[in-house]
Amino acid sequence: MDQNPITTAEPDPARLRALVAERLGADPIAYVRALRASTTPPMSWNRIAQEIQNETGLYITQEAPRRWIRKDDARLATEKAKRRTAA
Repeated sequence: MDQNPITTAEPDPARLRALVAERLGADPIAYVRALRASTTPPMSWNRIAQEIQNETGLYITQEAPRRWIRKDDARLATEKAKRRTAA
């Protein structure tokens, strides 16, 4: 029996983000936003993933920080819309 079966399940993004936060000692969203804003044009997602790997020892693809930011942008837009309708 194979001890390492192949799986097509995607990793839990919240768990990965929590692990990155623990190893960075900082909020990954704020860290990614700061890196992205640190260069003109904005730092690439691939380079950000490499920086996180250098800082944490964790391998992540460029999709992880990109998705974190997209999800956070959506959350912020929803909060802004709720504030507008409540006013």
